[in-house]
Amino acid sequence: MADHLASASTQTLKEINKSIVLSTIHSHGPISRSEIAEISHLSLATVTNMVTELLKEEIVIETGYQESRGGRRSVLVEINPEGSFLVGVELGETGITSLVTNIKLETKVLKKTVLDETENRPDTIISAIVTSVQSALSEVDVPMEKVLGIGIGVPGLVERDKGISIFAPNWGWHDVPIKEKIEEALGIVTYVDNGAKVMALGEKWFGAAQGANNVIVLILGTGLGAGVIVNGKMCRGATESAGEWGHMVINTDGPRCSCGNRGCVEAYAGAPAIARRAREALAASPEDSVLRQIGDMHQITAQEVIKAARAKDPLALQILKDTGQYLGAGIANLVNLFNPEVVIIGGWVGIEAGEILLPTIQSAVQEHALEFPLRSTRIVISQLADRAIVIGAATVVLRKFLQPPKIRNVVG
Repeated sequence: MADHLASASTQTLKEINKSIVLSTIHSHGPISRSEIAEISHLSLATVTNMVTELLKEEIVIETGYQESRGGRRSVLVEINPEGSFLVGVELGETGITSLVTNIKLETKVLKKTVLDETENRPDTIISAIVTSVQSALSEVDVPMEKVLGIGIGVPGLVERDKGISIFAPNWGWHDVPIKEKIEEALGIVTYVDNGAKVMALGEKWFGAAQGANNVIVLILGTGLGAGVIVNGKMCRGATESAGEWGHMVINTDGPRCSCGNRGCVEAYAGAPAIARRAREALAASPEDSVLRQIGDMHQITAQEVIKAARAKDPLALQILKDTGQYLGAGIANLVNLFNPEVVIIGGWVGIEAGEILLPTIQSAVQEHALEFPLRSTRIVISQLADRAIVIGAATVVLRKFLQPPKIRNVVG
């Protein structure tokens, strides 16, 4: 038994060293073997052995020589951009976005599929994800065996280790085994996480949160969610359900929310709530509005309200101003609770209406948040825009690939 454990530990140590070398090449390449050893604090012999294996596996390639420093020039290595690929998927409540990138996170193809909002059965949605991924991979002729994994950001509560959607309130989903179904259909390892947390990862690595250790990322859409990074680590909570900011109650006598409670932020500022308040305002006011041209008030959507507000329609602008006030009150609570360096607003509502919402949000946060923590907080619109979640989802796969295994998992 001791020999088996020693052998397992030795193998795992080798895998750890290999991951360290790979991660160093990914971060600093093109780079020489001696520079890898210097940065990683591994011996040159170990680095040379690991690089040799990575070259055989076509994960890295040799790419020229280092400038001469008076002696023999060193060969440089870097990640092979065509050796491995990643897939990121955003499962939104109105559509699916699939992204294929190489290991350098360079986009190969981005595909969007609109979902029928009345058809949200799990098997139908999972089938649509499979079709979207297959279509994206075939478009750039990437074979399945070169795909390191699929990362998927989904709405609602997720049991991350098992890849199960525990609860998606706007769809009424309970305990849907997304990971299992996708892996069964495609034969590719799949990672599933909450969309806001995935977006936070994308912003931390490639967006407005780079260099920040205390970050809040907000998704504004049909539902509202938050990804919270505290001291450089994702805040997940005891059951992975931290970040359900949309269900923070701001008025106990407020409108009914999809979760069953009353007065949640989402019940005031989610897309259905924006449309509802627009219909209520039209019914209560004789004021002229381009929204009246829609005719059937039941056809008014948040998209129509945002479109009208962009056209300077007074009633639509007021609806979004009110929305900004509600969002600002909710964000002020987050500022007081987490003392973030940056709050990043994303999601399709956040992106499409961000320029209109942001000044009101900032004003409301200024009014309601404590002065001291607010001094250190920036509130911005996502730089990654509608790609934030798919980039974050692909980053989940990349992190898994670069992450060293843990010896304790081998020895129990």
